[in-house]
Amino acid sequence: MGLPPLSGFVGKLMVLDATFDAPRAWLIWATILLSSLMMTIAFARAGSIVFWKAEGQTTGPTWETAAATPMIVVALLVGASLMLAVFAGPAVKALHATAGQALDTQTYVQAVLGVRTNREPERPITEPADAVISPPAPVDAPAEH
Repeated sequence: MGLPPLSGFVGKLMVLDATFDAPRAWLIWATILLSSLMMTIAFARAGSIVFWKAEGQTTGPTWETAAATPMIVVALLVGASLMLAVFAGPAVKALHATAGQALDTQTYVQAVLGVRTNREPERPITEPADAVISPPAPVDAPAEH
């Protein structure tokens, strides 16, 4: 849903920030925020039906009969989600650095294939690869009289 302090909020903020200068940013923002509002209303209604209209029937284990391991796992995941929301700045910096490394294909190719020296002269990208590049004509030295 992307509500604070949950981790989806950080992702939603990053999407909204990325679309800030887009030509139709208002449409993107309205779509994202209205869909979040609709999801919040739907989950609130579903939650109230599940938790408040049970009429005395239990749907699962009680605190006394529940196993400790799943509760510990859920508590750790909720804690990790809260920590991601609290430390969103360093997490976003790490994600940007990771994206930069993933998009830097030249460094990856050099790391995999090793550094090779290119003996061919530089060609513009628009020039076909099979085009013949002739060396410049030698300049004749002036004749001495």
